[in-house]
Amino acid sequence: MPTLSSVSEIIMGQSPPSTTYNDKGIGLPFYQGKTDFGFKYPTPRLFCSSPNKIAEAGDILISVRAPVGPTNIASEKTCIGRGLGAIRAQKIDSSFLYFNLKYIEPYIASLGTGSIFKAINRHQLANVEVNQFGFELDEQRRIAHVLTAVQTAIEQQAKLNDLTRELKSALMKKLFTEGLRGEKQKETEIGFVPAGWKTIKLGDLVNIRTGKLDSNAATPFGNIPFYVFT
Repeated sequence: MPTLSSVSEIIMGQSPPSTTYNDKGIGLPFYQGKTDFGFKYPTPRLFCSSPNKIAEAGDILISVRAPVGPTNIASEKTCIGRGLGAIRAQKIDSSFLYFNLKYIEPYIASLGTGSIFKAINRHQLANVEVNQFGFELDEQRRIAHVLTAVQTAIEQQAKLNDLTRELKSALMKKLFTEGLRGEKQKETEIGFVPAGWKTIKLGDLVNIRTGKLDSNAATPFGNIPFYVFT
């Protein structure tokens, strides 16, 4: 079974001097770890004017420390810090390898060592076995094509969900500050509300009861404590 190093080039990241960092777009985008990852591509927050280790567009970026395993794809030439590695496919379809690494991410994560921050070194990463079912290149491409279509659909749905949440939040804010008739507003202790509304304490509308922990009560789940209302 092929190992990662037998089908790709592995570039381990290295953090450049902090004096070369900037947020003004000078130099290459600089990614330090999973914090910069998006759904598929990272989003630059910092740039580096004097990079040490570089990933090319299309390289697979893999988090190698805190946490180990998550992946993204470099959308352009970038500088990578010590929290990342770049994997450049050579004898395997790059998209197929990307999905293969996502599939075995739990296994890669299990290789991480360290009492405080888990990390994986180059040797461990190089010996990770890939293409476990021995797919030929043409089949790798077909598999990657299908999975890319699925991933794109999932990403679009996620964006739609985010948009729906934003729309709901904006609509609720409009309704609770302007009402249904667009009337004038007045300022209250909870913010602006329609002038015709009045504020009432929650306790005047409902009976509020609090729970207490009862660790002695018998439950169908053994000795697991639960809360009871008094």
